[in-house]
Amino acid sequence: MPLDRAKFFHQFQLEISEHLSNLYRGLLHIQMNAPDKGTMKMLMTDAHTISGTSAMMGLSDISLIARSLENGYMRVLQRAGEMNAEQFNISFGALLSIATIMDEQARSSEGADEHLDAGILSNRIRDAFADICAPVVVDSVQGTDEATTASVHCGRQCPASETITVLIVDDAPVITAFGREILETAGYLVHVAADGEEALHLLDHLKFDLVVTDVSMPQMDGITLTRRIKQDGRLGNIPVVMMSTRSSLREMNLGQDAGADAYLPKHEFTVEKLLNVVYSLTHKEPCNG
Repeated sequence: MPLDRAKFFHQFQLEISEHLSNLYRGLLHIQMNAPDKGTMKMLMTDAHTISGTSAMMGLSDISLIARSLENGYMRVLQRAGEMNAEQFNISFGALLSIATIMDEQARSSEGADEHLDAGILSNRIRDAFADICAPVVVDSVQGTDEATTASVHCGRQCPASETITVLIVDDAPVITAFGREILETAGYLVHVAADGEEALHLLDHLKFDLVVTDVSMPQMDGITLTRRIKQDGRLGNIPVVMMSTRSSLREMNLGQDAGADAYLPKHEFTVEKLLNVVYSLTHKEPCNG
């Protein structure tokens, strides 16, 4: 099913601009003061959101750069270390690069002309933060098996019953709007929530056949939400799909332990993967080509 990502780009651009501003102000703050736990967590959160949202929009270069920044800031936080001049310079440079790609995307009707080699910049970010601590376990895991990732049962759009209702939970409005467009076009009924607490409120008052949730959210994260759903006698049979910027084995295991039925990394997101995992969890028979 073709999806016009351009219709979401203005909202996406506004959100990314806000997170870039937060990162810029946070970096200036810790440049003038010693890094503090709260500011470092804020930097990680903003970089994480940029990475996940841009991955959903198909902007893999931005996602890669932001994910590298997030891992770098996590290293600083884990070791309670100082950031040196090189790390500040490459951080500000990365924000400028993201803004440049966004500007190219906005100017081009055919998509961004991404001259920047995001892989090289990502490696430079990783190397700049390497002297703080060893790589952390949240780095992407290659070759994950079908038991821990969303399985794709066929390469076609599967029919959906109008009675099937899906709840999408994510703190990034562009992602909930994006997911709603995909699923409503396929024939599903869709409600959205911005965090786990809002999702539980909706689950208490409406009937849902499936929940698709982000992992990192304010108020209540996706791991906690999934655990609460599965431990509730009224809700425990509702399938839960977890979506995350990260694809670490640790996070997948946490999701499985909480009771998640499928795991779909945002950087591997496609329309077909989402439709097929939703179909496979809401129908008794698999979708066969």
